[in-house]
Amino acid sequence: MRIRHLLSLIILILSIGEYSYARESDYRNLGTKDGFSNLTCYSIFKDSKGFIWFGMNNGLNRFDGVNVKVYPEFEDSQIFSISEKDNYLWIGSSNRLKRMNLVTEKIDEILSTDEKSSIKGVRDLYISDDNILYIASETGLYMYRDGKLEHHIFESNVLSSANFIFSIVEEKKDSYWLITRKGLIHFNPTNKSSELYTLNNAAQLAKQASLVFTDNTLYIGLFPEGIIAFDCKSKQMDVLKDFKGIDVSKLIYEKPLIYAATGKGLKTISTLTNREVSIDDVLDIPNNVRINNISSLLKVQNGYWVNVFQGGIYYIETLKRKFEVYSQLSLQYSTKGNTIRSFWVGKNEILVGTKEYGLDYISEDRAFVKKFTSKSTPELPGNLILFIKPYNNKYLIGTYTGLTVFDPKTLTFSSFSDEKVFQENTAFYYCEEDKNNNLWFATNKGLINYNTKNRTLNKYLGMSTGVIAGDINLIYCDSKNRLWIGTTSGVHLLDIPSGILKSDIFPKVEPLKEEIKYFFEDSRHFIWICTQKDGVIRLNQELTELKTFSTQNILPNNVVSSIIEDKNNNLWFATLSGILKFNPNTERYRLFGYSEGITNSFFYNRVQYDSKDNTIWWANGDGLLTANLDHIDDKSFSIPQIVSITISGKKMSLINDENGNRITPEYMQSLSLESGENTIRIAFSLLNFSFSKGSYEYMLEGYDKDWQKSIENDEIEYSNLAAGSYLLKIREFGKPESERSVKIRVSETFFSYIVIFLAIIFIVFIAFIIYWKKIRVAKTENVAVVSETPQEVVLENKPKYKFSKTDKERLEKIYNELIEYIKANKPYTNPDLKLSDLASEINYPPYELSKMFSLYLNKNYYDFINEFRINLFKELADSGEYKNYTLMSIAEQCGFKSKSSFYGAFKKIMNTTPNEYIKR
Repeated sequence: MRIRHLLSLIILILSIGEYSYARESDYRNLGTKDGFSNLTCYSIFKDSKGFIWFGMNNGLNRFDGVNVKVYPEFEDSQIFSISEKDNYLWIGSSNRLKRMNLVTEKIDEILSTDEKSSIKGVRDLYISDDNILYIASETGLYMYRDGKLEHHIFESNVLSSANFIFSIVEEKKDSYWLITRKGLIHFNPTNKSSELYTLNNAAQLAKQASLVFTDNTLYIGLFPEGIIAFDCKSKQMDVLKDFKGIDVSKLIYEKPLIYAATGKGLKTISTLTNREVSIDDVLDIPNNVRINNISSLLKVQNGYWVNVFQGGIYYIETLKRKFEVYSQLSLQYSTKGNTIRSFWVGKNEILVGTKEYGLDYISEDRAFVKKFTSKSTPELPGNLILFIKPYNNKYLIGTYTGLTVFDPKTLTFSSFSDEKVFQENTAFYYCEEDKNNNLWFATNKGLINYNTKNRTLNKYLGMSTGVIAGDINLIYCDSKNRLWIGTTSGVHLLDIPSGILKSDIFPKVEPLKEEIKYFFEDSRHFIWICTQKDGVIRLNQELTELKTFSTQNILPNNVVSSIIEDKNNNLWFATLSGILKFNPNTERYRLFGYSEGITNSFFYNRVQYDSKDNTIWWANGDGLLTANLDHIDDKSFSIPQIVSITISGKKMSLINDENGNRITPEYMQSLSLESGENTIRIAFSLLNFSFSKGSYEYMLEGYDKDWQKSIENDEIEYSNLAAGSYLLKIREFGKPESERSVKIRVSETFFSYIVIFLAIIFIVFIAFIIYWKKIRVAKTENVAVVSETPQEVVLENKPKYKFSKTDKERLEKIYNELIEYIKANKPYTNPDLKLSDLASEINYPPYELSKMFSLYLNKNYYDFINEFRINLFKELADSGEYKNYTLMSIAEQCGFKSKSSFYGAFKKIMNTTPNEYIKR
């Protein structure tokens, strides 16, 4: 037993340690300013799509990470419980039970078993594995299955305290526990047996209660009696001393801890010891959540949703960040909030150069931190540290006002050289070492070359020489011993052995005339050049092939501050819109931003990779950013969810899909637009609830030629879409597996119908003219008899059809066979039905069918077929079965292909419009 207890304690410590690892968590506070209808919330629920629902003191609210949606249909209700079943949201409130169809937003009230009265005081909802909805109410337990409601009470008086149920939990099949005002009830729903445990009358005065089941123990949270642990085997109860007399409104279990929403803040309990664990050991939470009354609580995968009484909603995110700001809590040191301009990560030490506060030296093996400023240490030329570079077991420190050498052993600074240029007020931006171990310095006064062997200045290209224009703020020595020189107005290349300097470097393009941010040579010896506004240029080593990377292909932003390569040959781009991971072999890419821990997207051109730890470090505007690549799972993705649609300036709660159904935008797979509704704005959410908006790639097939980018913007818009069919594809940035699509159809405009109609009239007119001319020619040649007198000419015109008795009988036979076939098969429901199709089915040539229509029926083929279609439409419309369908939806089932053909045929045959007919 001692060993088992010891193991349990070890598990608890490890679990708490795991939470401590994530203590640098973020939290959001939301309230009426963000659109919530109230500050008091009784229940919080996450649905299958990932939306968060809130049962407020005055109704139902939904949050998608960006916007709050308030449902006015529930504004008169205090909502205690929310659940989801088969695309229905079940809402239990103080005065009734309702369900809302999430697809259509149709709302129904579920009445009691007498089908007259409402179900009052619905406190809890639970859906079992066998798809039964258990409804815990103030008047007993209801069970809903397959559309049938069953009511069970535990005492004959429905108002008895035993029938006032706060919460229900399932132990196992046919074994449920309910907490009531009379005590704890064990219930078997199959045989309806129950057993009551009074809990020493602790529940009699409860205003709220909550249950969780762990192993063989029930934990009962009571408002205002505290927490009771009930052993389901021994039936013994234990009042938790740490919570005696504390108001408890909600319990949540996450092994091995229980989280309790109490009148004194959010609390945690160990299920191994039944004692309180300090919340500070588990979560980093605001003081408001730590001490104030908590009325509701929800645990989700990446955090907690908490309602503080009159303090609004808090979302506390506990997901371990992929990217973190460097800190040493044991040394009470953190770079968080500081603008880091330069750094160097050594074996057991880190040097951090800030923008304003000088140099920080962190010795991890000696466990101390030393800060240096130009004020405290006059040997440090300035507080703006531009570069840090290892040099002869010391460090070269370049500042905006000079160069110095730092000795980490003695923690002292010394002069680098007596040369005049090193003594002047010079900005030292960068330092590189060539293959001869000579040092090259990029400065605001030009390029400096220093011979380390004889300690002399070897070459100095001053700005006054005009050889290189602009500040030299960046240099890089590649594997061929060439020095790449970046300035504020372009790039130059110096061949170090020959001393030849070139500016015309790029094949088939003009030299760059903009600021250069960074140079990098990868393992395949490609040279990457980061520019200020045009993205990244890649050159092969021979400088004969060039490729540009920008927002036109992979980049989220054209400003790239640095590039580094990891041991798997992935390239990491630090951009103004986050960090992009790019695999040059597969050309797959992933974007990491705020939700992964990158709280500031401004990077300086300092980056370092440690292959031993597989860790990358970046100089960032919010601190020294670091990421262990072993901890980055870039396979996870979120499918973008549609949260709203605005059509021609009007935000739509329901839209028309391609089948004429009215559904919510969140559940749509197709969108049908009228001709005047050709401007749409669609809002999305990744439902990650971080502070930043999502980044997407999207393409409207039929409109866009390539994928478009939407960086930290949850909305896309298309204006003046032409009539036709489109397919909208959208995915999380760089994650093709997250793609979803929506079919969009824009109807023809009335003007286009007129144009088509006039075109048809014109074609018919031309055809008539041609036909008429042919008839004229035929008549002049159709001379049957010429009399013996030259002046007497007799013309004999033969009719097209000679309608004899035999013909009449045959046409009648064709008609009867056609009617018999039509009644049996209803071919007219096919919108593409042709006369030749019917002729083939009844084994007659098409011209005989045509003869039958014109001579026997005295009507054309289309009027004949449309009569059947109109009769079917009337039959369906009059039946009432299709009352929720649009007229066009019914017409399409009858065989009509378009709205114009349907309305035209209906008016011609019925002498009225479809709308007028329906109103009758």
